[in-house]
Amino acid sequence: MSNERQREQFAAEVSYCLLNQQGFEFRAQDFTDLMRPSVYLFLKDGLPSYIGLSSHGVARTAGANHQKASLRANADRILIYPCKSLALAHRLERALILAIQPPANKRLKKAPRPSRVM
Repeated sequence: MSNERQREQFAAEVSYCLLNQQGFEFRAQDFTDLMRPSVYLFLKDGLPSYIGLSSHGVARTAGANHQKASLRANADRILIYPCKSLALAHRLERALILAIQPPANKRLKKAPRPSRVM
């Protein structure tokens, strides 16, 4: 078998095995960041339908048992914002939910102002 024919067979085999006929390329740090605490948004028609938080990055977002898996399946896009810490991810999630109020999120009440200690 010629080298050209072997290359064609190899390319056909690779193409057959791949989802969407392509792979994804990440910088090493970007890939690592996707496993950090993160806030994610499921977008439908360009609008957030759900905002959530994951302490383990894409692991929760892509999980088969995610409570909002149907929203994820119907989303056009998913935005993921890796955060510096879990506490800051909670802070960002709350701020985004309060500002955007996506339909699938339970409404958050504004946090009460801390009372002043004299």
